[in-house]
Amino acid sequence: LLVREALKRAKTLKLWRLNKGTPAKATLGTVTITALHGGTRGNDITIVVEEDVDEAGTFIVSTFLEGSEVDRQRVKDAKELQKNPFVSFAGTGTMEVTAGIPLKDGSNGTPTNEDHMKYLE
Repeated sequence: LLVREALKRAKTLKLWRLNKGTPAKATLGTVTITALHGGTRGNDITIVVEEDVDEAGTFIVSTFLEGSEVDRQRVKDAKELQKNPFVSFAGTGTMEVTAGIPLKDGSNGTPTNEDHMKYLE
């Protein structure tokens, strides 16, 4: 909402991530799922793994942000998982079916004066 307000009469809007924070994470069997960016927004991400009814031995892995699907991929095992604009996957082995595993423990960092100076350079 604040970005929309800033853009009402603006020609250009510059946004800057002031600090890295801590990315949210989750573990599903042998797979570690990590939000690509630090901050509390990663806590709104949920991963769902379901068996593919059309192709035996494969799984549908969906990434949800606040309940809306933002990515979907079909894989046979964890090694085939590809990172998407929201999360990265690490690990190997067979996939485990889950109705939804939320990422958690993401936190915002505390901006410093140096962070503000880097933006202004």
